[in-house]
Amino acid sequence: MNATGLRWAAVPWDRGPWMRVKVPPELAAAPALYLSIGANANAFVAAYVPADSGFVNFTGAYPLGPAGASGARVERLIRRYAPHLRMLAAGDQLYGDLKHLPNISDVDGALARFDLRVDPTDCATITVRNSASRDAAAAAVLHLVSCRLLPGLAPQYAPDPGAERDAELILDRLEAACPALLTPHPPVTEYRNHRYQRVYLNTDIFAWVSRGYVKIANPTAGEGPMFLGPESAWLAAPQRVICGRRDGRDFARLIAAGQPLSPNPARTSPP
Repeated sequence: MNATGLRWAAVPWDRGPWMRVKVPPELAAAPALYLSIGANANAFVAAYVPADSGFVNFTGAYPLGPAGASGARVERLIRRYAPHLRMLAAGDQLYGDLKHLPNISDVDGALARFDLRVDPTDCATITVRNSASRDAAAAAVLHLVSCRLLPGLAPQYAPDPGAERDAELILDRLEAACPALLTPHPPVTEYRNHRYQRVYLNTDIFAWVSRGYVKIANPTAGEGPMFLGPESAWLAAPQRVICGRRDGRDFARLIAAGQPLSPNPARTSPP
């Protein structure tokens, strides 16, 4: 049973519609395969686009790669719908800079493993409003941007094979050093916003390699990343790390040779 007789904006559960979705004509005209980017699949949009459309949440909380049964299924869907392929992500537009999401670099990096790239000249924005609000101006608004996808990698955003191999080795060694915090493992390694990253669903941890350093963070904690030393050290040999969770906080730090393994949640910073 419901915990309350009202939902948001003090409106009864049986009063609808719950939301108003405005889909641009070009998206309503023909079915397409939408490759969703982000933790949310946003598959509710399926009710407002042609019935033959498809949705795949291929990157976000549980990334899908080209390998395995899931990857094979995604590849088949891409071949089936091509050239009617689009990305779908939260945001009012696709940005060209790295400070805002979604941006071209982030999207192209994620799409690269399926040999696709985004077409920034062909984008449309879906607007979702909370129709339960009595004040239209104060109604919650969600924007979803959708852009056409093209075959082939975007050269300027394609990952470097050598750098990818190095990142895989480093993240494997990091998982081995901290298996309780970095779980389940091993997840898919993604190339996003010029960094190689892995997402660990059981603990909400992100681990990544970028700008010469190895880092982990828990975005849900609202804290900055924990720096775990330079890439070069991890490539040379596995590093000693103490990590875990104490007082509701994740902690991880490097342990110098000869130093005792005494838990200390203090965060370390890069030099």
